[in-house]
Amino acid sequence: SYTVVVKAILYIGFIFSFLGVNYTEILLNILAGKKWGNNGEAVSVLSAFCVYTAFMAWNGTTEAFVYALASSGRDIGRLSFMHTVVGAVFALSAPVAVKEYGTVGLV
Repeated sequence: SYTVVVKAILYIGFIFSFLGVNYTEILLNILAGKKWGNNGEAVSVLSAFCVYTAFMAWNGTTEAFVYALASSGRDIGRLSFMHTVVGAVFALSAPVAVKEYGTVGLV
């Protein structure tokens, strides 16, 4: 059922998020060398991306469910409008987040 799928995605995503945040520096040292592993900004960005990916998986699943339940063209139109609003909010807030938080603000 839908709830089982959402729970599974959240559990798997959170496991990878928690591991990713704590072991990003080690992973970067192994895969990309000391240059990137010792770069605090690269570690922070990859850690934030691990958490972001878990939430995006959840978002994709719930979004697909909502679209599957949409019963009319009007519902689809409302969903499309909300996507536009969310995209505009992101586009407007991204420069502020980058200015405030640096590269992590992109994530």
